Amino acid sequence: MGQPSQSVRSTTPAVNGWSSAYLDAQYEAFRSDPSSVPEELRAFFQGFDLAMARGSEPAPTGAASTGQASSFQARTDELIARYRGLGHMAAKLDPFGRERPRPAALSLEACGLSEADLGRTADAGSVGLGPQIPLRDIVAHLEGAYCGPIGAEVMHVQDREERAWLIERIERHGGRIRLDTERRVHVLEQLTRSESFERFLAKRYPGEKRFSLEGAESLIPLLDQVIETLSDLGSDEIVLGMAHRGRLNVLNNVMGKTYEQIFTEFEDNWEEDFVDGGGDVKYHRGYSSTRIIANGKSVHLVMSSNPSHLEAVGPVVMGRCRAKQRLRGDKARTLVTPVLLHGDAAIAGQGIVAETLNMS
Repeated sequence: MGQPSQSVRSTTPAVNGWSSAYLDAQYEAFRSDPSSVPEELRAFFQGFDLAMARGSEPAPTGAASTGQASSFQARTDELIARYRGLGHMAAKLDPFGRERPRPAALSLEACGLSEADLGRTADAGSVGLGPQIPLRDIVAHLEGAYCGPIGAEVMHVQDREERAWLIERIERHGGRIRLDTERRVHVLEQLTRSESFERFLAKRYPGEKRFSLEGAESLIPLLDQVIETLSDLGSDEIVLGMAHRGRLNVLNNVMGKTYEQIFTEFEDNWEEDFVDGGGDVKYHRGYSSTRIIANGKSVHLVMSSNPSHLEAVGPVVMGRCRAKQRLRGDKARTLVTPVLLHGDAAIAGQGIVAETLNMS
């Protein structure tokens, strides 16, 4: 009998076996986002950058200090990559404030760091902070961007440019939008109006089905900001579609539908052909209006009517918007914009919403 065969181990091809074009492309990806390349390539490029730096800068007093600094930077980069990939798993999403199990991979120890390293500085330019930033500040910045009340998961995006665009906006200002005092007052006013509207309806019509916006009043300033931004980008007509939840609040505080019209519907005094007709329940109906927004421009808003099968409005809005673009000769698709609001469960699965996204 012959000698027993040995198991064959797969090995990673040596660097010399890779094409120069491939290496160039991967190096560009590494420079924009170190976590976007495989681990062995990341280590190779980190060594390459270190060699280039040592060849162009005065030699340090000791080789050991250079190696330690490079190792610390590499571990810091690894921590940044882990926050980008797993930070959403530690986001504070529980409305009751209960503690959420934190992935062990997000700890300092998992990246070879410790509490003693928090005072050491590293290059945090990739997260928009600067060249010599204490690790403590880097961690606080990433915690705010990825582990706050909003969880952002983007590393699965295949297009490198799209992923870099998302990361830059998530990490800018530590995941927070800076608002001046005037804007803060405006947002507070919108939140107060939306909450007061729901409270009045709950007290005046306790037995009526109304699909309240309670708990999600931030939708009103969010939509207001979307409309203003679209106007700044050149859009002067917006076609909206949404489910029942919060619809009456949006009609009132965003579209400008009057209290008189809405309360008339609750009182069952609805008359055929009054304003936009009858024949359907109040949280199914559409509406249209023209608003003068903060930048002084006029924007026409159209809310599409919705059937009981909520997501069916998606392709209707898309088709309606496309027809308006064609009638106006809007070949750049910028004058008329569709805006769709749906529950996250509708988007995650297969169905009308997913197919509507595919249509885009």
